[in-house]
Amino acid sequence: MVGSGESARVLFDLVTHDPQVPRVLLPVKRSALQVEVSDVPGFGTILAKVDQVVDSDSHVLAIRMLHNAPVSELERSAVEETAVEMVDGLSEMGVACTRDDLVMRGPAVMLKPLCIWR
Repeated sequence: MVGSGESARVLFDLVTHDPQVPRVLLPVKRSALQVEVSDVPGFGTILAKVDQVVDSDSHVLAIRMLHNAPVSELERSAVEETAVEMVDGLSEMGVACTRDDLVMRGPAVMLKPLCIWR
């Protein structure tokens, strides 16, 4: 989940074949989902446009600390420095999480969904 309130997005890690290289990430506004997030995983068809290409030297934050603001180097550093504590804290709450769930490393293609159906 990225953000909160009306701007909250769910970040899906899509797989079209195994192994998926580069990663294909799809942030979807939570308000646009017509079903519960837990009902979305599985197989589906997505019409999307490329929003961002993340090269092998870059990464994308999957968790944000600041609401409705561009990602800054300060925020990126803070998330990376506290990643271990976040993973441990989420694990204690029963949420399976790794560092890779917080910071998605490239290569990756970020898509902007236009339509999703099953």
